[in-house]
Amino acid sequence: MQTPCFDAIFTDLDGTLLNSSQRVGAQDADTIKKLQTAGVPVYFATGRHPAFCSRYAQQLQMPMAVACNGALVWDIDAQQPLQVFAFTPGQLRRLYGFCAQRGLIYSVQTDKMPYFSKQDPRVDLARHTFRMSTK
Repeated sequence: MQTPCFDAIFTDLDGTLLNSSQRVGAQDADTIKKLQTAGVPVYFATGRHPAFCSRYAQQLQMPMAVACNGALVWDIDAQQPLQVFAFTPGQLRRLYGFCAQRGLIYSVQTDKMPYFSKQDPRVDLARHTFRMSTK
């Protein structure tokens, strides 16, 4: 393998790294290992909450992940945020009011878990790739 010219590589999970069985394929895992061995850090940048992506990061020996659509930089081993980019309480009140007035469905991601205003009727959770499980 040639010496890579990257400082780091970030990859999404759903529809990118995870296959239809919600697993990282052997070839992808091998490529990530080769990059790491060559000195190139590989991280996730995902909309998922850390509770739902940490197991993949642990499997692939990634020390951190960018989660919650960029709102959290998460330390995988310590299971705590390294950096949080959060709304202020005032911004959240305005956003909640906006969503409530229009009947919009929303989720709030905290450092513990995501919380949903209600289930989105457009999403068939039985077939959706996002699984509500921490194991």
